[in-house]
Amino acid sequence: MVVFDDGFNGYRDVLLRLAYTDDLVQRAVCVCSAFYLGLRNPALYEIAEKGRSAIITALSDQMMSKRPGDANVFNMSTAATVLLLLVGETVTGSDEFSPLYMMLAALAQSSDTFDGATMTSRRFFQQQIKM
Repeated sequence: MVVFDDGFNGYRDVLLRLAYTDDLVQRAVCVCSAFYLGLRNPALYEIAEKGRSAIITALSDQMMSKRPGDANVFNMSTAATVLLLLVGETVTGSDEFSPLYMMLAALAQSSDTFDGATMTSRRFFQQQIKM
């Protein structure tokens, strides 16, 4: 996911580590990968589109139906998922960029999103959000 891969690579060192333990992030990594591979294999591209839609729907439903006692969706897992889907948008150029960007902006403004994150992870996300 980066042109030069030496030293620190936030996609490898932060996102892939998170994907190892978090199902939602893992699904987003797979969707992003399928978009890239789908450039040569249209069947994978279609699967990626369905996966992206399912993730966006689930995240939107969670964010909109926030009730007391519900799991907090303003967390690093959600931010990582949305960031990965935005990376996938660099391949697709679809209309999903705007809603994903608005989700990431809301996540960036919440004080809960990066609770418990390491300073390295926080810096990586801050840099990516600025980009």
